[in-house]
Amino acid sequence: MRPPSRTLLFALRFRGRFRAGRGGEDAGLSFPSDTLFGALCHAGAACWGPDALRALLDRCLGGQPPFRFTSAFPFVVDGRREVFLLPRPHRPPPGFEDPALREGHARGVKGLRFVPRDAFRAWVAGRAPDYGACLEVDRLLSEQFRLDLAPHVALGRADAQPDYHQVASVWVRQGAGLYLLAAFEDAGWVEPFVAALRWLGDGGIGGRRGRGMGQFEVAVRDVGEDADWRGFGPVPQGTGCLLSRLAPEPRSATSLLTAGYELVEAGGWAMSEAGQARHRRVWMLAEGSVLPRWDPGRLVEVTPRGWQGHPVYRWGFGFAFGAGEAG
Repeated sequence: MRPPSRTLLFALRFRGRFRAGRGGEDAGLSFPSDTLFGALCHAGAACWGPDALRALLDRCLGGQPPFRFTSAFPFVVDGRREVFLLPRPHRPPPGFEDPALREGHARGVKGLRFVPRDAFRAWVAGRAPDYGACLEVDRLLSEQFRLDLAPHVALGRADAQPDYHQVASVWVRQGAGLYLLAAFEDAGWVEPFVAALRWLGDGGIGGRRGRGMGQFEVAVRDVGEDADWRGFGPVPQGTGCLLSRLAPEPRSATSLLTAGYELVEAGGWAMSEAGQARHRRVWMLAEGSVLPRWDPGRLVEVTPRGWQGHPVYRWGFGFAFGAGEAG
């Protein structure tokens, strides 16, 4: 694959609350790349038309996606500065062979899900980051992204008995939000991608959209020449740390499991005029997994068995930061 023509950053600032993940205590502070693609396809059908969407899927099925993108991660505000967070790499914390460093930070570092960009670079390179700064930014994250659990009672359809459960949502402080990076191999897809994201912002992303959750404003910036984002966009030439989920080719998957990694089982619902059904689940490498070599990933068909609607696909193309760029 040739180097991407453009790398853009999309900052999503929410107008209210959003709901990601399974809900309850499993509610998330990010949207995985495969979830984003499902939402983009829904938006694309409205913005681009079915023919353009079909053309995109055909390119992806042929292994030539016009763009790659990360999952949507949090960014927080520290004074007037935006601090962009990235997934904690799935490798031991560098420097923890020093008992003094480990003793001072072990408990806090163990609970980190995201780290600041500079700490991410150092961690991927095998250098000890500023763990104090990591914990301070984690404190800002807990202050600026607050998980609320609200009681909810619904009546069962069959017996009309009350069903008590909790509905989770995430409140975001003004100025903070989520962001994603997208690398475009085909610059002609920049405008359609932006249009689909803005369409999603008006309708919302995630759960409880009918109640106004998940709506956001989109700000776009070109970071291709920004030194702070060097290495975020080009395909890694060697070892890389995933910033998206990845579905590798089955025949090569086991050769990737030689470094730090996490597996996630991705599922969901397929919906069309024919009704709805759970689509087939697929195992994927999670964000933060460290690959010994680059694997571009693929589009996975997950159409439910017996489904009478349109084909259903799971986005499994990867976006990774190259370890060679971490110095």
